[in-house]
Order: sequence, then structure tokens, then C-alpha cells
Amino acid sequence: MPTVPTFAGFELTIDVFPEDDTREQGIVCANKTGLRLKLEKGLVPKALFAFGPDIVHRHFQDTHVRGPALRKGEWNRVRVVFDQQTAQVFTNGQGGPVRECRGYQWNQGYSVMGADVKPDQFFAGRLGELRIAPR
Repeated sequence: MPTVPTFAGFELTIDVFPEDDTREQGIVCANKTGLRLKLEKGLVPKALFAFGPDIVHRHFQDTHVRGPALRKGEWNRVRVVFDQQTAQVFTNGQGGPVRECRGYQWNQGYSVMGADVKPDQFFAGRLGELRIAPR
């Protein structure tokens, strides 16, 4: 059963306790949303949206949204809001810039927690509650 209906907006919230701020780390690749959420160096959350029916020829850099940096060694709440028109990333209630974000959502059909698609980007720390809901 899909987490979010195809072509729906969604809201993803996750509690994150990062312990390493020196490298990129995956947090979650969310089933049926076309979203990868990761941390850049310095603990800046970055949401990457996959759009286009042919994902092989689509570059993720075109569809990314960043939020305010997380605090190392503390619990942080990260929230990604996507309404089929725009996307925004929040850290502990503080929103980052709103970015236009629309197109054919590519549904990857799997979910990964604590990692990204690259083998060297495992999450260092603890992950708490994850919530994904249609919007």
C-alpha cells in the first residue's frame, strides 16, 4: 500500500539526532513521494525531488530545497512540505526558502531509512518518529 497517493502533495516529519557534521548523510528516501531527504556538510537538510517519467535523464540538482541547519548532538525536528506547486523544509519550526516545485512525481516504490542511494552516506546519529501524510 502506498504511503502517499500518487500525484498528491505530502508532509514528511522526522526527529533527527545528528552526531556527525562533516559529511553528507541520508535520512530517508520516501516511498511513493519521489523524495530523498539528506543532510549536507554542516547539517543543512536538503530535500531532493525526483520529477519526470524518465528518471535516468533527470538531474536531482534541478529540484532541491534546503532548510536551516540542524543542531549537532541534539534532537531536531525536520519537516518537508510539498503541495504540488511549492516545497519548503523546516528545522525546529523555522522555515527555509519556498521553492517552486512541480511536475510528474517519480514514484520509486521503496523506502530507505538512515541512508541514501550512495553507499558512503549512512546517517550517523539517531532517528526518531517519522510521519508521512498526504496534504
